[in-house]
Amino acid sequence: MCSTNTQSTIYKRLLRSRGPNSLDGLPDFHFETIPDGLPLSDADVSQDIPSLSVSISKNGLLPLCNLISKLNDTSSWDRPPVTSIISDGYMSFTLDAAEKFGIPNVLFWTPSSCGFLGYMHYRHLVERCLTPLKDASYLTNGYLETVIDWIPGLKNICLKDLPSFIRTTDENDISLTYLIRQTKIAPRASAIILNTSDTFEQDALDALSSMFPCLGYCDHIKELALGSVLRVTALWDSGSFGFGLLRCGSQT
Repeated sequence: MCSTNTQSTIYKRLLRSRGPNSLDGLPDFHFETIPDGLPLSDADVSQDIPSLSVSISKNGLLPLCNLISKLNDTSSWDRPPVTSIISDGYMSFTLDAAEKFGIPNVLFWTPSSCGFLGYMHYRHLVERCLTPLKDASYLTNGYLETVIDWIPGLKNICLKDLPSFIRTTDENDISLTYLIRQTKIAPRASAIILNTSDTFEQDALDALSSMFPCLGYCDHIKELALGSVLRVTALWDSGSFGFGLLRCGSQT
């Protein structure tokens, strides 16, 4: 559990974002926090995302399980227990928690379908020795114009068109290796939700549908009825202040 200062700082950020009356009329909304494992800071600045990714993946599971246990304690909450989790796609440690408690876990990936499909093939780019780059000159010598014609759902693209985390010379690059690990784990999710519409990215969605039997996108979000939901998201602008968790009542 984060300190009072940590919770207070996140709460202030939420108020600045949505206003002091943003939760009016939502009695089933509850805000909780878990620590991200990074040192506390008074600076009101964004965290270093690579460091945050490594830290929360190593340190987030136990606090999350403890929080779910607390929320499921009906003797202290006049609310239904957690019946499912929606978490940011980058926070796949939540899958271990969902499996422990026997509840579904939906991963919400915020990049476009084309971007997520690119992430799914990062490991293949490494296997084909297309990344990491040999040296920094490959950023400007035309190498990024290399045609990539073997990814189903992505037509007429070059290496430069894929998400830019591949533009590294470090074989141990944190962002590259982290995304490879997250996409390898992603099929364990009960479902994947993407920030897109079939109006714009049908080819990419068709390709991803072959990887994920239960695939949704923004057009479908309004159709979801998930009961008592624990939503796990990263407050990227919260400095070293932890993560916000939203627990909602029945949705219609």
